[in-house]
Amino acid sequence: MNFTMKHWNRINFPRKRILVVEDDLTQQVRLGNYLASLFGGQSEVIVTFCPTAIDAYAYIEGMTGRGGPGSHPRLIILDHDLQWGNGCELLDAIRELDPNWTPKVITASGIPQNNERLMGHGAHAEFTKDEIVNGNATELILEIMGEVAK
Repeated sequence: MNFTMKHWNRINFPRKRILVVEDDLTQQVRLGNYLASLFGGQSEVIVTFCPTAIDAYAYIEGMTGRGGPGSHPRLIILDHDLQWGNGCELLDAIRELDPNWTPKVITASGIPQNNERLMGHGAHAEFTKDEIVNGNATELILEIMGEVAK
């Protein structure tokens, strides 16, 4: 093979990213296990966990303008109550950061009022964490990720 520096320096971003914004480690493990059961073994799907609103914003900011199509997460699973901000503030900040990108967001709060607030700030669908890990959101997640049910 004949490689040039152009080939070595090219950044390849997977086309399928999921961002989970959750501050509770136990819930991160539960959601991670569930997502691994859905997408395990697929190198195209990358799941990133951010425990705070600031971490999630920095992650998305780092992806903005890099890698072209597919560099942003296809799906964000978002809790409302976070350290250093809440889910509503994060959604508003994301929209300001990249007005051309509309993230698909699934709420993941156990408090109905918080889910309603997130829906008012542009979330795509409303679920509790228990509903997600019990499979109630599987069809929607697979649809957003462009996958077919197994």
